[in-house]
Amino acid sequence: MRSLLSVNIYFAILCGVISLALLLVFTFILKHKWGIIASVFILTFSLGILRFHVVDVGAPKVFESQVGQKVSLAGVIIDEPSTGANNQKLTVEVEDAGAKTKMLLSTSLDENYKYGDKINFEGVFKKPENFLTDQGKIFDYINYLRKDGVLYVMSFPKVTVVSEGSGNFIKSTLFSAKEKFLEKMNLAIQSPESLLMGGLI
Repeated sequence: MRSLLSVNIYFAILCGVISLALLLVFTFILKHKWGIIASVFILTFSLGILRFHVVDVGAPKVFESQVGQKVSLAGVIIDEPSTGANNQKLTVEVEDAGAKTKMLLSTSLDENYKYGDKINFEGVFKKPENFLTDQGKIFDYINYLRKDGVLYVMSFPKVTVVSEGSGNFIKSTLFSAKEKFLEKMNLAIQSPESLLMGGLI
């Protein structure tokens, strides 16, 4: 609901506090099953609104002013690169003038980028746009990326890797273990079965 409508943050907090109080009353004093269920439902509903309010951050002005321009930026790849048929997509966290934002870069398959790589890149700074699918429906690509905090895109920029290992150590270890496991699995299982297994993993 919060993604579609603007809900007052203080109203959500009030509902959460009241539902928590009711939950305690129904659990320890009245011992009413349906009252407990209703209280839990309202409490989780309020927490969902609060969570969305916290993560739904507006676009920083310093980046908004650069939309449509060719820019040079630096950032860190903060997620595992997603490889498609014609390109790979990199989720990059960029910082400029004290403001941070996330971008999705579409790059060629020639280079082997990894989570935690610090990169410099140059290209046209854009906002994502909704598009028409093969089924004739409009895909809400803007909100699809927005749920992950990605507000901008760049197609096939010129990318230079500055350094490696700037990401979280635990996350890097998990991605590395996954990559080695997939390499061994590809030796044991032939395509296309190996591709299906890789997608599941």
